[in-house]
Amino acid sequence: MAAAIGEDHPFLVVSLTEDDIATLDKTATLQSIAACQVQKILAAQSCGPYVIGGQCAGGVLAFEIASQLRAAGRAVSLLVLVDTPNPSHLESCDSLPRKLKYLRYLVRRTSQLGIRMSLTYVHELLHNRFAGLLRTKSSRTEMRIAQEMIESAALGYKCRRYEGNVLLVLASDYPPHRDFLPGWKAVVPHALHIQYVNAHHRDLIDAQNVKSIADTITQLMATVDKSPLRVVSSPGFYKTA
Repeated sequence: MAAAIGEDHPFLVVSLTEDDIATLDKTATLQSIAACQVQKILAAQSCGPYVIGGQCAGGVLAFEIASQLRAAGRAVSLLVLVDTPNPSHLESCDSLPRKLKYLRYLVRRTSQLGIRMSLTYVHELLHNRFAGLLRTKSSRTEMRIAQEMIESAALGYKCRRYEGNVLLVLASDYPPHRDFLPGWKAVVPHALHIQYVNAHHRDLIDAQNVKSIADTITQLMATVDKSPLRVVSSPGFYKTA
């Protein structure tokens, strides 16, 4: 993503360190994690305008970071959410009609991918799920621990109304219960820019898709603000689920 955006727009990845994780502890809220990240952003670049972005749970964190920067009087030119859900509007798949719709989706996706690729995806999913259950804290990487902290905090987060420019990049191939657009329309009433990418969530960071997303970001950056911008990403920008 950084390479695709280009050298004209410096790109910073803001991550949680081991010391940050120890300070925040297991009961961290998304607001406290975002406050930690805001301090790092201001230390790296004391004044805006800023472009803040993230993918999936990292996008929810980016939303809170941008909200805190704006509340502090800092200029945020653009908030980029890459296939990010609004946690307050997540739909469950518990009802029978939704389960049937999801089953039809899985059948269609399996026919598109082929049996071999589908089995590969299932194997990766099961491996990651059981590895997470069996992994001890000492064997988990710092990045994995930080991501788990962000994901856990994001689940209980309530998005407030946001008046700034938002680019919502969505995968066009998604299960019927994972339509993220209505959730963001509810809190971004005036400047929500929507870009669909012909891909599944897990394929959004493929080289071709990343180039398309980067082009959309840079084009919109030129539209919303003519000043030099710096793209600051939360850790989730590179994460696939």
